Amino acid sequence: MSRVKLPDKSKWFPMFETECRNECLNNCTCMAYAYYDGVGCMMWDEGLIDVQKFTSDGADLYIRLVDSELGNKKDQKAIIATTVVLGTIFIYACTYFLWKLFLNNKSIIYIYIYIH
Repeated sequence: MSRVKLPDKSKWFPMFETECRNECLNNCTCMAYAYYDGVGCMMWDEGLIDVQKFTSDGADLYIRLVDSELGNKKDQKAIIATTVVLGTIFIYACTYFLWKLFLNNKSIIYIYIYIH
């Protein structure tokens, strides 16, 4: 999130921005981090309380998310494609069997009419 008021209850660490990012990503309790020039690295491992979006100024807050929260579009496309293919096959199969059933019933009707 960009241009935000940073949440309360941060932990401060004297490190560079890349170190801050790596530290948060390697710490499973880290929920978010921010690096602010002149202040340094701040991390949060509790609730992100009092985050506010500003129209100008503010800091960048990097929030950690699990892959499942990101909504992997590749998996969604695969699921949609599979559903469409299976649905099409099902419709063709039903149409084929109904057509065969209709042909068999038609020949039975012709035989019945011919006998009587």
